[in-house]
Amino acid sequence: MANHKYGVLNILDLRTFFERFSLQWQSVEVSVSMSRIGLAFSGGGVRSAAFCSGVLRRLLQKNVKIDYLSCVSGGGYTGSAYMDWKCRHGKKDDKRWHQEFFNHMRESVGLICNWRKPCQGIGELVVLLAVILFVSLIVPALLWISMAYPLAFVIDFLFGEILRSGPPCPEVVQSKNITLEQCHQERRSSDAIYHRFVLFLSPVFIALICLLLKSFIPKAKSFFTLLSTFCAAFFALLFFPWFISDFLRQIPNWMKFAIFVPLFILWISFPLIRSSATLMTGVYVSSFVIYWRVYKESAVGFGYDDRRFNLLLGIATLLHWVTPFLVIIQQRLAHVYVR
Repeated sequence: MANHKYGVLNILDLRTFFERFSLQWQSVEVSVSMSRIGLAFSGGGVRSAAFCSGVLRRLLQKNVKIDYLSCVSGGGYTGSAYMDWKCRHGKKDDKRWHQEFFNHMRESVGLICNWRKPCQGIGELVVLLAVILFVSLIVPALLWISMAYPLAFVIDFLFGEILRSGPPCPEVVQSKNITLEQCHQERRSSDAIYHRFVLFLSPVFIALICLLLKSFIPKAKSFFTLLSTFCAAFFALLFFPWFISDFLRQIPNWMKFAIFVPLFILWISFPLIRSSATLMTGVYVSSFVIYWRVYKESAVGFGYDDRRFNLLLGIATLLHWVTPFLVIIQQRLAHVYVR
């Protein structure tokens, strides 16, 4: 135990810990009255949860009063379950419910679900998959939809003429009696290409300047980081819709959906870049919505119609009102299931 006000037991080596614990128990009993005890459970998945549960049980059998509990990842399974049971019993430790708690953990242990009871295991697996689907797919999709349609409306209003190099091609085709491909070909060779170049280059130039200034002005580092991130997102939401119009418009729809496969693999396989994979997926989907609005052409098989877009814009606006509740549910649902 550390020789200061708060003694912290960091469980790293079970054998060493219990050897020291047994040898110094008499002195520990004397110092407990003068110090507070903190218990730290490290991560490590199911192995850490099992290891930490054994340590916790031994400490409780020795009537050690735990004042502070800090948990990471796998250790949080044991720590959160213990605190949940403790709160149910008035935040008081008692050998009776301690035994019930550890018996419950032993009976319910299993890989993801309790497969000792097949029917219960299947039911828990269905619920778990529903939780994962809701937290990882449905809620992020609703959040991005709530932002994509207002963004499409604003970008079309501010930069639509520059991105299209004029009125939408469906309107030009009807007025000039030319094909859709001829309309796109004319716009690739028009003077508006220089306006688009300036529009795309401006946020990139500002982002590079911000990256340089961060090194020279440390006090404004957070501001320049925010501004460079905004410029990068601004560039992506302008460039990708134009790229879809000029280069991806003719490829089959299945190839447009195929991009989600590597993003999904990244999301599943590399937790450290999961947020980046989610961001790339959101930008990609938003780009198609912006393309749909700006160029007013069919996107992945869905034809454009002003009435349809306005209806979806209204739904997206309503989603903004429930976004805080969706975020709370997303953050808490997995913890509720584990508990």
